[in-house]
Amino acid sequence: MNIIELAVEALDRAIPLCILYEGKPKTIEVHAVGLSVKDNAPVIRGFQIDGEASRPLPCWALLRVDKIEEAGFGTPTSDAPRPGYVQGDKQMSKIIREIVL
Repeated sequence: MNIIELAVEALDRAIPLCILYEGKPKTIEVHAVGLSVKDNAPVIRGFQIDGEASRPLPCWALLRVDKIEEAGFGTPTSDAPRPGYVQGDKQMSKIIREIVL
């Protein structure tokens, strides 16, 4: 299963996704999976709940799939959707799957 498929399954099953992103561990609740408006690269819109971040946690993140080195399912269940999520992510040119509000 590739990272996009893992992210979609994590969203569908309401479970966190644990990733290694540019060498840093992160646990995110997936809210949307799609393609970036910037360059059509696959991206994940997630709410980071644990791990290393440049901002205080929890926080929103747009993560490029090509920078994810490892991915797997976490526990317990996700609390998504989180306040502040807006369907139809404007930073995605195409949405593969997103959480239903």
